[in-house]
Amino acid sequence: MSSNLEEDPIAQFKKLTGVNESIARHYIKTANGSIEQAVATYFEDSAKQTKTNSRTGNIRTFQDEDEENKQKGKDDQEFFVGR
Repeated sequence: MSSNLEEDPIAQFKKLTGVNESIARHYIKTANGSIEQAVATYFEDSAKQTKTNSRTGNIRTFQDEDEENKQKGKDDQEFFVGR
């Protein structure tokens, strides 16, 4: 049985954040493989990207945008190149 220390960083990141694999890979890569730095950066970015709708008070997250993009037929690659 493997411990969390032996677990793949991508899998760890996905468990901690709930994001899909391509987003996990992006953050792990930009953090040079550091799971701690990748998770910290993800949550910092999420806080910056959180939008509040003034009429309803709804809070939007990266997870919300990911779901909307799936419904619109956009893939994760478009997310990273800004299409």
